[in-house]
Amino acid sequence: MQISTVYKEQQIVGTVLRHSDYFLEVEITSPYSNNSLSCSVPALGRGHTRYANDALAERCNKLLIDLYEFENNKKRTFAKLLTEFRASTLPNQICRLRALETNFKVLKKLLRAQFLRQVITQTEYQFELSAARDLIKISTEDLNNAVEAFLESTPFARISDELRSNLIESLNESYEA
Repeated sequence: MQISTVYKEQQIVGTVLRHSDYFLEVEITSPYSNNSLSCSVPALGRGHTRYANDALAERCNKLLIDLYEFENNKKRTFAKLLTEFRASTLPNQICRLRALETNFKVLKKLLRAQFLRQVITQTEYQFELSAARDLIKISTEDLNNAVEAFLESTPFARISDELRSNLIESLNESYEA
């Protein structure tokens, strides 16, 4: 379903990608493209809120405006952010987390094979996986805190986790290129 709104004298056009009474995902198509944002009604609020009729139109417009603001700020500040990103610890933290996640997958396969051959017990298998998961969890928390500190003094300090992830991914891709 095509949607549009006017914000600060700018026509913003988008598409509703997915929609239910309690979930909504919108993609901006003009003046920017290739970015989407979603929202859902928490289980406790489902008796009071649904994405239908006026609430649907209002929420779609809000998501489109949020996407427009995000893309507009990103366009204006990306070069400066990229310079600051390169000077920060974020690229190393992202690389470390990816390596931990890759190592976890390898470790899981190795431990599973050892368990199936009865080289290790179920308890040893679970203990080793738990220790590896804990390292990933700590690294993820450290990265999230670093991202929050990095974005604190930018126009992106109060964006959703979905857009925050998108921005950091864009910075990291440009850093690696």
